[in-house]
Amino acid sequence: MLITSFKVSKKLLWTSLFVVFSLILLLILAMPGAKSQDVVSKGINFKNIKTNEDRIAFLRQYGWEVNEQPVSVQEVTIPQTFDDVYTRYNKIQQKNGLDLTKYKGCRAKRWTYAVKNYPIDVGTQVYADILVCNDRVIGGDIATWNLNGFMHGFEYEK
Repeated sequence: MLITSFKVSKKLLWTSLFVVFSLILLLILAMPGAKSQDVVSKGINFKNIKTNEDRIAFLRQYGWEVNEQPVSVQEVTIPQTFDDVYTRYNKIQQKNGLDLTKYKGCRAKRWTYAVKNYPIDVGTQVYADILVCNDRVIGGDIATWNLNGFMHGFEYEK
């Protein structure tokens, strides 16, 4: 029978435990579904948006009823550098639980739908925009196209 022993300092023991727990935390955060975009916020699903029905169902999660056919479909490129307009727009996205900085330089499609049930009469048509990249909603807004109009996130703001 062979018996060996060794002495470990408390400092080395605590450092080793810290490294092990840090690695475990990194592995958890790196797992699919652990990224902030993948987290289902307030029960809202941002993923697997492939069809027109999926986009309409996505907007229904926020209570919006829209016309079945989009008013507009455009391919857009998220700029590498945000100007003031994109910086303000990204603040709206962050309220949505999203962040466009992760998609700088990416090409996405913007789908625009006419909203049928905006809760107050604003005297003009209200639209819902959805930015989709790789079958995932990466941004969007509820807005009017008037010069004195408004724009807010997917949740209704009184």
